Amino acid sequence: MDIEIYKKTLKEKGMTYEDLAQKTGLSLGGIKRIMAGIAKYPRIDTIEMIEHALGLDQQEIITSSAFPALTLEEREILALYSNLDHMGKKLVRQTLVTLNSSESVHIQKNKNS
Repeated sequence: MDIEIYKKTLKEKGMTYEDLAQKTGLSLGGIKRIMAGIAKYPRIDTIEMIEHALGLDQQEIITSSAFPALTLEEREILALYSNLDHMGKKLVRQTLVTLNSSESVHIQKNKNS
């Protein structure tokens, strides 16, 4: 998510936050919180709705300077992820949550040993 790209695109398209809210079906308050940076971790499907409504290509965003700290491998993974359908993305998210939960439990057990 790159708020500056969203704001720039809104301006270029002559759209308001109200227009974006209407086009995405999200609340105006939610759009304002995201654009102000208050909502720091919006859901992925929310971001996808905003990017779709703005006509942004996820591949362009991923490979832009919005992600300068990512390695080439991480960018490739994001590019592959962006090509998945909704169910594929859901499966990847569930897998990552499960893996992260398992890792957290493993770390806690080692700390207590």
